[in-house]
Amino acid sequence: MAAQLARSTITVTAPGLMPCRRGTLATPTKGNEPAVRFSRRRTLVFAGAAVAALAVGGIAARVALAAARAGSASAVTTPTVIDPSVGDTFTPAPADAAPALTAAQAWAQYAQVNGGSTTIPSSLSVHLGLVSMPVGPANPNDPDQAGLAVSNGIAYRVLNVLAYGYSSPTGSCPMSRNPLRPGPIGKSCIDWTFVNADTGQLIEETSQILS
Repeated sequence: MAAQLARSTITVTAPGLMPCRRGTLATPTKGNEPAVRFSRRRTLVFAGAAVAALAVGGIAARVALAAARAGSASAVTTPTVIDPSVGDTFTPAPADAAPALTAAQAWAQYAQVNGGSTTIPSSLSVHLGLVSMPVGPANPNDPDQAGLAVSNGIAYRVLNVLAYGYSSPTGSCPMSRNPLRPGPIGKSCIDWTFVNADTGQLIEETSQILS
């Protein structure tokens, strides 16, 4: 008799509950419908998925915030050499780059200092990217290069600065004021105004010669 009791098991269930095994959770029965068991393993999978979703959501939120701050500016998608003779470039910014000013705010700041309408002219296109403008080989003995950024032996007036580029429609290239260098006669140009996306300060006004 003692041996039989040692081998037997006793299962106690509360009214309306199916027997609950170790590692499972039982739900109350409803009518003749069987109870549904959720294993701890599945619960952990759900928890892991939730954490992953929160991480992805955080990244998406930062990207959405960056896009909202940029306003109507389109992101630069391919590197552009603005002036091959100098090496000025306008390259893509990180996807989560978040400028302190919108394109409209940056233009208004620029216009207040440099004159003109504080509203972006409708003829201009606006782009957000990184501006770099080299000045030449780095020379630590050159006082004009004091405080300049240096990369790969080249000194830069600005290096990978987050900026709005306001570009004009394609038109005739401006004539040079230097009679010895009359400018690109017969070619088309795009006029660019680069403004710091965090401060609204003018970086450079230049023209891009189209081949």
